[in-house]
Amino acid sequence: MRYFGELTPGLKVSEGRWKVELKCYGNNCYYTRSDEEGVKAERILGPFSRPLLRPTIYGGELAYYLYIHFRRPITLISYSSLNFMIGIPIDVEVVMEAQDEYGRTRSYLIDIIELGDVYYALYGKPERGVLCRYHKAKLGTWNWIKEAQFRIQIVNQTDKTITMNRLVFPTLLPDVYYKPSSHRVWVSPIIALIEGNTALIQKSDEKPPQGFVKNPQTGKLQKWTMIFGL
Repeated sequence: MRYFGELTPGLKVSEGRWKVELKCYGNNCYYTRSDEEGVKAERILGPFSRPLLRPTIYGGELAYYLYIHFRRPITLISYSSLNFMIGIPIDVEVVMEAQDEYGRTRSYLIDIIELGDVYYALYGKPERGVLCRYHKAKLGTWNWIKEAQFRIQIVNQTDKTITMNRLVFPTLLPDVYYKPSSHRVWVSPIIALIEGNTALIQKSDEKPPQGFVKNPQTGKLQKWTMIFGL
């Protein structure tokens, strides 16, 4: 299972293979993450601390892009489009929220829980490429614990037939929403507009289902250009 929402004292939840809980004694609270082999992360928090568990698109260590590799190539004739669903990797960020001196709410990261294994790939040449989190996706299926449903629309705006077997974009492009105290996640769909040797990747204007809350650390980019042949 997986859980997103506030972690209250005495609540023990599952995040994939991990067990997460908050225990409070006197003036201290203890956040712990453990598995069958023992405790992997522990934090001592203040008496009124309430960690939030939020879904996030995590690139990994020093990686801020996603490299989605389609198991089967996609071919589009000129001036045509295709809509499809895949699974996108979702992980859990554990944050503390507090207001700064100007009354703004700030999030302070205390843990990242990886629901799935993280693999890496290079997009571009070694001397000028970018490190990405690598994910192999099968159209129409996903692992609902480790992934979230993710809709992609590809539009071929050229007068030629194009074939794609990958899509690369920053982790901060999609908006990620969750329904508090549940396992449910919604990720904003994206549109890839193919023109020449580039793909302009941008978010759609679709809104999340009612009752879903946005992770404010996501969706900070509106669009990004992927260059074919890198």
